[in-house]
Amino acid sequence: MLELIDTLTKSQKQKLVNSGFNSIYDVITHFPRSVRNIQPFATNFNPKNSEVYLFEGVLEKVEYRNGKKKFLELTFKTPLLLKVYYFSVTNYTSKWLTPGSMFQGLVSYRKGFWSAIQLSKKKEQLQENGFVLGSAIVEPHLQVIYPEKKQLANSDFINIHQLLDSRFYVLNFQGLVPENDIFPMQFNLEKIHKPNSLSEYNQSYHTWLKFKVFLKLCVYNYYNQSQIEIPGKLIDLDLDYVKNVVKKLPFELTVSQKTAIWDILKDLSINY
Repeated sequence: MLELIDTLTKSQKQKLVNSGFNSIYDVITHFPRSVRNIQPFATNFNPKNSEVYLFEGVLEKVEYRNGKKKFLELTFKTPLLLKVYYFSVTNYTSKWLTPGSMFQGLVSYRKGFWSAIQLSKKKEQLQENGFVLGSAIVEPHLQVIYPEKKQLANSDFINIHQLLDSRFYVLNFQGLVPENDIFPMQFNLEKIHKPNSLSEYNQSYHTWLKFKVFLKLCVYNYYNQSQIEIPGKLIDLDLDYVKNVVKKLPFELTVSQKTAIWDILKDLSINY
């Protein structure tokens, strides 16, 4: 994690540590549980129920509704007027939803209404790779969804991966696995975190899962070979001594007890 000192903010570093991430390896092996396919909001299209769309527009009006559920009715000026219903209402919400500001948002369409999944003020700078709300180009995107961690939101993971160079994702297995024609000595996890297509993500993830099985077998095999090369302490089996000890016992051993003792003595006499 030291290599990220100049890259991450103090808050990001603290959130990582508090959530149990102490190295780059911990970050890149915390894999997404799914990938969300996001389509741009367009002027002339037929939205599909439950699909996720990305829009960009100026916030024109904020209206508070207090019914069975508290929610905001937001009006955005996009290529056409868009009314979005936002249910994540807190005291903080009204402070950053400022009319006149440029926003980007993820919305879903259901039963004739647009509901906000996530909203963000538009950032001036653009990230080149991946999807970051507030700086995304309005075009089809893939957004990775990570398993929840203490103090870390999905957007935190996405932003952290935006800051990681390609070199951070390369795992080197030289010396851990035997040279073979099946798997390379290096493995790049970048496509799992920054996929350019759904097929690319699925293929990379599937290949990694197969490689993990192969890697475990190699490590297990290496461990067993190492154990064989190190001789254990040999204990000679003295049957006469054992018989004398048994005779002195104030009770008769059962067949099961005799069998158990015999198995233990045989194990002790083998050079493991």
